[in-house]
Amino acid sequence: MKFSVIFEAQLADPTVEREHQVIRDSVEQAVLAERMGFDRVWAVEHHSLKWYAHMSAPEIFLTWVAAKTSTTRIGHGVVCMPFNFNHPVRVAERAAMLDLLSGGRLDLGAGRGGTVQETSLCGVERDRTAQEVEEALRIVGKAWQQDELEYHGELIDIGPHPILPRPRQAPHPPLFLACSRTETLTQAAELGIGAPTASRSAPPPPRPSTPTTPTARRTTRSRTWNGSATRAPTRSCA
Repeated sequence: MKFSVIFEAQLADPTVEREHQVIRDSVEQAVLAERMGFDRVWAVEHHSLKWYAHMSAPEIFLTWVAAKTSTTRIGHGVVCMPFNFNHPVRVAERAAMLDLLSGGRLDLGAGRGGTVQETSLCGVERDRTAQEVEEALRIVGKAWQQDELEYHGELIDIGPHPILPRPRQAPHPPLFLACSRTETLTQAAELGIGAPTASRSAPPPPRPSTPTTPTARRTTRSRTWNGSATRAPTRSCA
């Protein structure tokens, strides 16, 4: 069994001094987590949530942690992937650079950043977030596996360009999709990527009409979480 820690830089009584201290403490705890044998360090991405999370630039935080550690994996848990938060090409560039500098330790998660407080800050169209996240994952996967990226989708067009640098891990770092609903668990399984979730967002128990043969039970589990599918196959993301 492997254990990880996740950092949100939470503050119940935020002041500038407490904000600075909690971020410094998070770095110190991440370094300690490696010494204590933890497998991964994750950092969220949230914006403008004063009484919840001050981790607005996780790529900087994780780079700082990577420079102070040597074995623990470095996880984006997650990058807000709607285009107005982060253009998918910029996600691919920043993540590849972090993977390279960390010696191939990056895990990249994608999410919607779905609170009204956050989406209104950056002009994100809330009814498009799920679709934009899936397109972004496909773009990032293609960018890391082709000499030149060219993408023409329903929501975005990108002409042929080299996307640099390439990540250390081949074909690319493991990809994840944040899952808080049964539908997103299914989506992650169909994409062949990991599905980080919490116990409160586990899928509901099967209905009485669901077959209860061992084969049916195995299929249900594999569609909601497949621990070996943390690296998206080429066909899924390209």
